[in-house]
Amino acid sequence: MDIAKQANLTSTTTREAILESAVGLFAESGFSGVSMRDLARACGITPAALYHHFENKKSLYVESIKHAFAARAEDLEPLLDRAAQGEETVRSIISWFVGLVASDKIFRRLLHRELLEGDAERLQLITEQVLQAPFEKICRTLEKVYPKADAPFVGISTISMVLGHFELASLRGFLGVSEAGYGTDEMADRITNLMVSGFEGA
Repeated sequence: MDIAKQANLTSTTTREAILESAVGLFAESGFSGVSMRDLARACGITPAALYHHFENKKSLYVESIKHAFAARAEDLEPLLDRAAQGEETVRSIISWFVGLVASDKIFRRLLHRELLEGDAERLQLITEQVLQAPFEKICRTLEKVYPKADAPFVGISTISMVLGHFELASLRGFLGVSEAGYGTDEMADRITNLMVSGFEGA
């Protein structure tokens, strides 16, 4: 979007448009591979105009990730509130996360890049600003459903399993694994069954 041509945009709308452009660039090239000049050029504005909205590249980066995650995260809390106890709660959480990862390739790519680069400062920022609150909500819900379980371990295990399936998707064919059963709903059900019932459930 050429923001410079949108003379009637409000400041809030301009900021949103910058975030939309920035999140795609960061996902494609990573934090280190994108300069503020690159970002300004992609938005059709001057670097000075970009700095008017964002203090530096780091703040723009964190806000971009929050922007990419925000719409999907809004679905989580009411989902947890209305979920039944027991297995249905776990199924709802896993279905939400599988849906997030499946539908938002940009967020998935951003997270994958950060995990690969392993920059402690950026990972801490992303955790604090984006991931901590939903993770804690999920853990509190799991603790109510399964009070004897180690809720953080279950949460991390679930995240690992979901992300792993998507990261390894391109290998399935080479390993002779059928694509049947890897639709979004099917995957959520199979992962839930595995978590709740063990190997026989999968």
